[in-house]
Amino acid sequence: MFRGRSEFKSHTDLSAIAEHEAKVKKRLSTYKTFAIRGKKQADVCSGSETVEVPSGHAKAIHAEGLVWVSQEVVYDEPNCLSEYEGAWLTPEGASAAGFDLGLDDAEPQSTAPSLTESSATVAAATWSWDGRMKGYVVEPAQIEVVTATSRIRWSSNGCAIDSARNAYWGTFLLTWSLVEAWNSGFGTGCSVGWSAHGKWKSGFCLSIDTWAHIDVSFEAYPGGISVGKKEVSKWGGCSGLLRTSGYYDPN
Repeated sequence: MFRGRSEFKSHTDLSAIAEHEAKVKKRLSTYKTFAIRGKKQADVCSGSETVEVPSGHAKAIHAEGLVWVSQEVVYDEPNCLSEYEGAWLTPEGASAAGFDLGLDDAEPQSTAPSLTESSATVAAATWSWDGRMKGYVVEPAQIEVVTATSRIRWSSNGCAIDSARNAYWGTFLLTWSLVEAWNSGFGTGCSVGWSAHGKWKSGFCLSIDTWAHIDVSFEAYPGGISVGKKEVSKWGGCSGLLRTSGYYDPN
């Protein structure tokens, strides 16, 4: 079991990409750093991140189609503390920063049928919003090894929401195997939510198995409002080499 502190270096400068986009668009940079203190259960540390559109950047986010990307820069396992950097970027900027915004369509996926919560029905081709929350676990060579995604396409008529919901799981190296995958729906009042859970095992550390777990959820509200949540844990063998990252698309 890993017991220590890891510092991760990126191949790209997230701050510079965010500042360049802000300069081009003549607005403030959205880059920031923050810390997440996790919780320990059965000697495994897991940290969660909740994301929604901040009021100060709402106009730019919807006008430019910005997505939120974040990545771990320090993992302090003894204190169950992770330091992150993040920014709202265009999809092109996020891809340039090394974030794969794909839906992992080649992987096993689960789809919920379209839901109608009022007499109004909305054709699949006319969804007003298509949002998702995606969590990654990344190896030192900047290779995404496992991912889980929760996606909702929705439209609303007052408090009623029509939606189509999907969950996706990605496993990108033969040394990793998906051992658990499930999804479930939830909602509170005028909302529709969808969560995806994945658990993976790897023998890349040879003597001791390495494990990773991702829970992601996306909750949609009338008017295009949404909230994304991501919780990731990693433990065993070479877990100290693995970093956590993710993205949230509210558009």
